[in-house]
Amino acid sequence: MRPLAPSRWQAASILRPARALFVSDEDLPPEEKDSALTQWSPLVEVVAFTQGAHGADIGHRGRWRHIDAFPARLVEPTGAGDVFAAAFLIRLWEAKDVWEAARFAACAASLVVEREGTAAVPSRDQIEARLRQHPETVCRP
Repeated sequence: MRPLAPSRWQAASILRPARALFVSDEDLPPEEKDSALTQWSPLVEVVAFTQGAHGADIGHRGRWRHIDAFPARLVEPTGAGDVFAAAFLIRLWEAKDVWEAARFAACAASLVVEREGTAAVPSRDQIEARLRQHPETVCRP
């Protein structure tokens, strides 16, 4: 199955009601990534473009920053994007800070890839411990 090219769907009508959009490098054809993110960014308050071991680009009201992936021992990447999105939204609701939410989400995703199945979903304590271990991993312009 190949991703549907962003140019083939009506982004404005779909995205205007949304406050956040999570999309991965597996969802977009590489040649359309930049134009799609540029088109979507004004429509949605937060756009998160995850790139697996290459981290994520986060757009907030037109301002973009990158967060590197936290160090992790890759076992199984399935579910990392879903956990990233859930952790991001939880932390955004708690802290009201997009960049802090991105850091929290990247950390949670790094824990997911180290195990298989639902046992891989990290606890809050596991996330906070890894955050303390890696203070250098932050969002940067």
